Amino acid sequence: MGMQVALREFATAAARQASRYEYRLADLAPDTASPTRGVDGAARLATMSVDSVLKDPSAIVVWHDLGFDPVRSFAVRSHSGGRYPLTFTHHTLSYGSLVQDSYLPLLLQRPLCSDAIVCTSVAARDALAKILEHVASSFEEAYGVDIGYRGQLAVIPLGVDTGRFRPLDAGECRAKYGISAQAFVLLWAGRLSAIDKADLLPLMPVLASLRRRNSPRELLLVCAGTEYPEEAYTQTLRSFAAAWGVGDSLRILVDAAIGPELYGCADVFVSPIDNIQETFGLTPIEAMACGIPQVVSDWNGYRDTVADGVTGFRLPTLWASCATDLIERWYLDDDARNHAVLGQSVAVDVEALELRLQQLIADPPMRQAMASASRARALAEYDWAVVLAKHEALWSELASTPPAPPHAPVFQMRKLHYTDVFGHYASRMLDGHEALSLTPLATQGAGSRAPLRADLRGIIEPAVLSRVVGLLSSATAAGGTLTAGELVGTLCQELGLPPPRLLRHLLWLAKHGWVSIQGR
Repeated sequence: MGMQVALREFATAAARQASRYEYRLADLAPDTASPTRGVDGAARLATMSVDSVLKDPSAIVVWHDLGFDPVRSFAVRSHSGGRYPLTFTHHTLSYGSLVQDSYLPLLLQRPLCSDAIVCTSVAARDALAKILEHVASSFEEAYGVDIGYRGQLAVIPLGVDTGRFRPLDAGECRAKYGISAQAFVLLWAGRLSAIDKADLLPLMPVLASLRRRNSPRELLLVCAGTEYPEEAYTQTLRSFAAAWGVGDSLRILVDAAIGPELYGCADVFVSPIDNIQETFGLTPIEAMACGIPQVVSDWNGYRDTVADGVTGFRLPTLWASCATDLIERWYLDDDARNHAVLGQSVAVDVEALELRLQQLIADPPMRQAMASASRARALAEYDWAVVLAKHEALWSELASTPPAPPHAPVFQMRKLHYTDVFGHYASRMLDGHEALSLTPLATQGAGSRAPLRADLRGIIEPAVLSRVVGLLSSATAAGGTLTAGELVGTLCQELGLPPPRLLRHLLWLAKHGWVSIQGR
């Protein structure tokens, strides 16, 4: 979810960015529709096929991967012979599967000193440095090969569209959601999950106490976002709120759009985050851009974004070294369970939470000052134009580093020689000496009544099929034959296509009964 938001917002911002860089979207599947075509803003960016990069790597100044797929990015650079820097933006860091899916593959590619991972917060950078060191040292201990990370770890935050996320008229926003104009509204926005986001249950006794202290004023906690159906966390929230006598002070909006109108309903944004799955946190800066003071945990990325005492308050958090048993059972417990277990061991200071919320309830001038400071900070630090400028400064620095030849990877992840491995599945394998001939189906043209499926576009080309049939037809008319090797050799010269691609077209014709292939 967070990755898709980052991709959408980055692409949208890049499409309107005035820059000396020309942003292009790498079309990673040149024969199909771009995977980013459905992304808002992405359609306004020109695309560049990977084939064109392989032919002319000098067209690339820097390759930035928002999806953190190191194998793919390094492979393109390696096969093209390019000398451009590679940069990546990470997302969550805490899933064990990332060790084999991202961290180890990254290190095995041997990044250069001119490559960089863009970390979204100082806390995330420090965590990633520890992870990479652990993976590299474990690998060296086991196999005697040093794969230590040689690239850079830069810190650049995610951004927010401050043109969209901006202060709005509270009355109009509340009318849209049916919220009283007189209520004091606390807002949580984000995934509603104690498994991998934040446990909101400690908010309920705080809400009960605040309601008693501020009676008869109406207090309302609005919780908006998505939930996992199997967790049914909203039901737990409602039950807990009822147990504390504040069921009527809780409003849950499941699957509501988290946009400026929602933030516009709030007096204070509250987020007692407690989960290692979080690395940055978009919602505090969205609230910030909307001029809503933030009361949040002093936890990972929130420590960078929320200026304590200026745009809001950060609440002390307490933890301990209490995960040894989880580490030892890594082969039994999944990441979701471990996130849930560890989240329950992170204590957010609820006394500080009540104190800070009460301060903001009782002091409208403070709220207004924090609202103004929030908007100013969002514009200065997190507007996408500012964030992209930081990326461009990093890219310029990396691109100015004298280019070095890329190291050969220790191991090419995902590289599988399909027909070498699975060729024995077939009764026999084509060796090029087979005699080819057209079948009656082809000579009668019956196949023309069965057009190619749309999903084969770019895989099987009608023009290539037509040329194969034409060559075989000419050979037959001249009283001769062509072997598979002769046919492919001729087409390689004519069409400039690689032999494997031509062989696939020949076999497709055999598959559909147009060509007969006779062994020696």
